[in-house]
Amino acid sequence: MKQRIWKIIRRFLLVILIVFLVLLAALLFVRDTLVEFTVEKAGSALLGTQIEVADFSSSLAGRVELTGLTVANPQGYEAPHAIKLEKIIVDIDILSLLTERIRIREITVRGFLLNFEQKLANNNLGEIQDNLRAGKKEQSEIQEKKEDGSANPLFNTVTVRFRDSMKQDRVSLDDLIFFIQKAIKNYKPVVK
Repeated sequence: MKQRIWKIIRRFLLVILIVFLVLLAALLFVRDTLVEFTVEKAGSALLGTQIEVADFSSSLAGRVELTGLTVANPQGYEAPHAIKLEKIIVDIDILSLLTERIRIREITVRGFLLNFEQKLANNNLGEIQDNLRAGKKEQSEIQEKKEDGSANPLFNTVTVRFRDSMKQDRVSLDDLIFFIQKAIKNYKPVVK
């Protein structure tokens, strides 16, 4: 009798293990498609404009590649896109995903194009930034309502490397944001 019960338990556990492995394999197979879809949908909702991703790939070693990222201009602007990135490669320390701080070793950006359009009091990048702030405010309100008190992952300082055929430079993410904000603030339209 005991032998029969153990046999049933082993079969049951074997079935559970096989189902788990099949689900894990399916998740690994479709994870890149899921992430690409999520970036496009959630990013579009957060920025208030269409985001398109040509391709997304990731590895279990912590390397993430996003190819052909395009952020469309808000309605009412002439250029079809505000931001275009040929490729972004992010190298993440996989073990840091188990901690409160996620460590990003390096971000490489290739083919960065930024279209800036000014209209009387507003500009395209300012509108996108306003939409992002509104989205962040909603996110923080949702986070405050959470009762479980789980910690949000915090990012260490990130280094961004711009690569193009002419030169290679390293710029900190804070310097990049500062540069873009300063360029927008000091922009003076050319009147003909």
